[in-house]
Amino acid sequence: MRGKDGQQGGPVRGRVRRRPACGGPEEFAPRRLPAPARRVSHQQEKPGPRFALGTAGGTALTLTSINPISLLVLSATINGIAAAPFLIVVMIISHNRQLMGTRRNHLLASVLGWITVAMMTIAAIAMLALLAGL
Repeated sequence: MRGKDGQQGGPVRGRVRRRPACGGPEEFAPRRLPAPARRVSHQQEKPGPRFALGTAGGTALTLTSINPISLLVLSATINGIAAAPFLIVVMIISHNRQLMGTRRNHLLASVLGWITVAMMTIAAIAMLALLAGL
């Protein structure tokens, strides 16, 4: 069915509605959260105290003799070790049809995801082995 402007579409309350070429915003809109998961604006946390604490901590570290580059390396090391278990949880959740519905991982995404999990796990184990002197 063609509308007045020649575009493909269907009638909506007497008007012609254009169909988007590849899905519309309603396709990508987040689902409504259940009532306990929603928060009223006055219940949400304020980030001010966390920023102040982080700024004070960073300022205190500059006054010590700790090398900031070594802290960055330590942070990256902890993140590398923690990444593998979190990736496993993400892969399990993203493949669950009950949780994800039609947006769950397909075969290619699952294979690439589990390869990533394997590589991160091997890298973390190898790093810990090297640090332990094995």
